[in-house]
Amino acid sequence: LFFGFHYSRRSDADGNRIRKKYIKLICFILILQSGLRNVAVGEDTYGYSFTFIEAKESSWTSLFEYFIDYYKTGEGKDPGYNIFQKIIQLLSGNYQFYLFIVAVIFFCALGNFLYKNTSRLYDLVIGFVIYSVLFYSFYSLTGIRQTLATAFTLFSYEFIKKKKVIPFLILVLLASTIHKSALIFLPFYFIAQIKKTKYFYNSILLLFPFFIVFKEN
Repeated sequence: LFFGFHYSRRSDADGNRIRKKYIKLICFILILQSGLRNVAVGEDTYGYSFTFIEAKESSWTSLFEYFIDYYKTGEGKDPGYNIFQKIIQLLSGNYQFYLFIVAVIFFCALGNFLYKNTSRLYDLVIGFVIYSVLFYSFYSLTGIRQTLATAFTLFSYEFIKKKKVIPFLILVLLASTIHKSALIFLPFYFIAQIKKTKYFYNSILLLFPFFIVFKEN
């Protein structure tokens, strides 16, 4: 909020320039907070460190075999995540470095999403406040697989707006190999193409009580 007030007092004919500076500053701070955290910070950070070591000790062949077997038999869990870790380990086998890379990817995605979908500095301030209140404890501190998958889906949103289905599908499907919850995002491309949105939203509102009643079935 402090930085938001600071930038709001500056006069600049190019409002986008101010917004870019604000996003870069806040994302830089958030990257440092997330990427430089101790392994004891966050519920899953320590546990993920063992997964990181396992990926380091695994061969590329075994990781690809695991990836293929997952889609053949359905056994295992999010096989793309191990491959992603192995790719980052080509740069460094240090877990702290890995956390930093994850933070950079996520906050670049978040910053880009907020920049492309807001028009005022005030909107950015509200966006980062909402993130800090509702999502900071998860995306900044734990849930690495979900964080990476969310980053991919945030990048894919621009392809929805541009009606580019192939790049959209590629990003979402890649994200789903890291965490399969990303598949939930697939319908949004087709929902966004609906022209008579009034009828669609009315239908959802009418069906909502049935979803509640039969949610346990």
